[in-house]
Amino acid sequence: MSKLQSRSRAGDEGYVAAEALMASVILAGALAFGLVAFVKARQITEASLELRRATALAQSVMAVRLEAAGQSSGQTPALAWRMDLAQIGQAGRIVICRRAVRIQGRAARVRTYDAATLQTCPQQAAS
Repeated sequence: MSKLQSRSRAGDEGYVAAEALMASVILAGALAFGLVAFVKARQITEASLELRRATALAQSVMAVRLEAAGQSSGQTPALAWRMDLAQIGQAGRIVICRRAVRIQGRAARVRTYDAATLQTCPQQAAS
């Protein structure tokens, strides 16, 4: 019977090796999935932060009182912006201007944000 017992032990070692290999494959798959999820979450977080910064920048640029029509531009460490103020029409004695701002991310994946509004033109723009 000792020969029979030694044969069954040798067979068990093959199953143990197969189970260890399968566990390694499952662990590697779980680690790869976790890494992909982490990278995607980081990209979403960066995009969300950029959107928040772009919104705040657009609000502050649009709040600046302009003295004349034309273009102005600037940049922050993460964003570049350009604003246009152009006369588009007249309603009686009131001259209407369109103020538009375009903000672009300066990172590798460039996103563009646009905002526009109508307002009365500054006196110099209306002349």
